[in-house]
Amino acid sequence: MKGFIVKDLLIVKENLKASLIILGVYLLLFIGNPSNLSFLPPFMSFYLMLSTFSYDELNKWESYAFSFPSGRRNIVLSKYISTFILTLISYALIFVLSIGISLYLHNLNFGEMFITFLANMASIIFLLSIIYPIIFKFGIEKARLAIFYVVVGIVLLFTLVGNFISTNILNSIFKVFIYIMPFIVLGTLILSYLLSIKIMAKKEL
Repeated sequence: MKGFIVKDLLIVKENLKASLIILGVYLLLFIGNPSNLSFLPPFMSFYLMLSTFSYDELNKWESYAFSFPSGRRNIVLSKYISTFILTLISYALIFVLSIGISLYLHNLNFGEMFITFLANMASIIFLLSIIYPIIFKFGIEKARLAIFYVVVGIVLLFTLVGNFISTNILNSIFKVFIYIMPFIVLGTLILSYLLSIKIMAKKEL
């Protein structure tokens, strides 16, 4: 299991250069409003973890990993653990950076910043929980179009909700959602993991 996780993190390390360039550009564009940086970790985590699936598929990693005891289960579990580690590290770094920028600009609102980062972290975990079973089922290359539709569908859903519901109602819903969000995300993550395990158990190479 440890080797599977290390393998994913080493792949991520190889792709960090491009992500750091994106981070630099993003900083220049939104340095006046550090809260906007909270959208960067989801993008980076999403991009970097998908690269591990592409690497595995290109090098036929599953064929090799399936030969290990509990290899199928370890493939799935390592992806979820690697995602958690990567997301946690990226959010921690960007959060500290955002606090530093806010202190420098004298506009620090720690409570608002924390809630924004927490909501975005929950969003990326929820999104990946939906996407991972699709990737395990069809492979990253075949699943790219499905991933696009899932992301666009979620964005359109939130846009439509925002257009048809008043701001006061949205604020009330958001206050309630903050309390139930951890349970929704955790439940989705558990279901996603169990479904991925089931998919991999039946998968033939």
